[in-house]
Amino acid sequence: MENKKEAAAEFRRGLFFHLGLHRGGTKAFCGFWRKKEIVTDQRIIWDKRDCEVTIMEMIRLASLDDMDKLVQMRWDFSEEDNKSGTNFEEFQLICRAFLVNALNGSDWKIWVAEVDGEIISHMYLQLIHKVPRPGKSPNPYFGYVTNVYTRPSYRSKGLGTKIHQAMEHWSREHDVEFLILWPSTNSVNFYARNEFTRSEEALEKHW
Repeated sequence: MENKKEAAAEFRRGLFFHLGLHRGGTKAFCGFWRKKEIVTDQRIIWDKRDCEVTIMEMIRLASLDDMDKLVQMRWDFSEEDNKSGTNFEEFQLICRAFLVNALNGSDWKIWVAEVDGEIISHMYLQLIHKVPRPGKSPNPYFGYVTNVYTRPSYRSKGLGTKIHQAMEHWSREHDVEFLILWPSTNSVNFYARNEFTRSEEALEKHW
């Protein structure tokens, strides 16, 4: 009990994680989902409290050093609802090759939440480049949000929202025109809470 009280006191003395943010006020639109305008601050201080213990999570961009953990999380995410019967070692080679290209390139950004050195949640953003138009941006692009996953024991604690906030602030700062995603049935409420709304502007064609 004393250790828990000391941890809480340490937090109150000013132990916190902050993320530098850009102040923006543009309006971002989505294809299937439309995101409302929000006002950003220059800093966010986040903490998650569980009973008397304060758990601090770091929200950051992933690096090549995270590759093995990201591969494992992609495997766990995929296998959680639908066992593929695929060999993990074979998948590992495929996923590592993808992540090397993604993390070394400029069109993919991956945000992770980390607690005690372990990645417990992530969200991927792919930048989709558009054909330039006269009088418009010379390099227009929008963002496709995908591979959003949180470890089961850390769900319903606000981590997904915190990662999304970091992604949105980065997107505003880097002139991403809008964000688009295809939600699962179970994730619709999460995106609605984060101010995504349905849009009739996009069409799909499957084969």
